[in-house]
Amino acid sequence: MSSLKKCFPLTSLLILFVTAASATEHQVHPPWELLDPNDPNVINAAKFAVLEYNKNVTSSSNKLLFQKVNWCEYAYLAGAFYGLDIAAKNESLPSPPQNYIVGVWARLNRPLKLRGFRKATGDE
Repeated sequence: MSSLKKCFPLTSLLILFVTAASATEHQVHPPWELLDPNDPNVINAAKFAVLEYNKNVTSSSNKLLFQKVNWCEYAYLAGAFYGLDIAAKNESLPSPPQNYIVGVWARLNRPLKLRGFRKATGDE
C-alpha cells in the first residue's frame, strides 16, 4: 500500500476538524478548547499574568489593573496552558481598558509561569 493511501484517513479527519472549527465564531484548533471567561481558574491565570507583567515594568506609571477576561482558550501541554484575551487599564491614567493577549502555563505542583504578554492588535 502506498504511503499516500495510508495517510488518507488521517488527512480526511484533519479536513473534518478544520471545517468544523472554521464554522465557529472564534476559531479554536485541536487540542485547544474554549473556556468560560468567568471560570475561577481562568480569572486566577489572568490576574497572575497582570501581576507578573507589573513586576517587570520599570515605571510605576505603566502598571496595569486587571479588569476582565474577554475569552480564554485552553490546551493541555504538559500542564494547563491558558491563552487569554484580557482587558486591563493603566493604574495611573483615566483611560479606558485595553486588550492584551496573554499566555499562562500551569503545571501540577509548580508555580504558574507567564509565557507571553502583549497588547492586542485591532484584528484580534
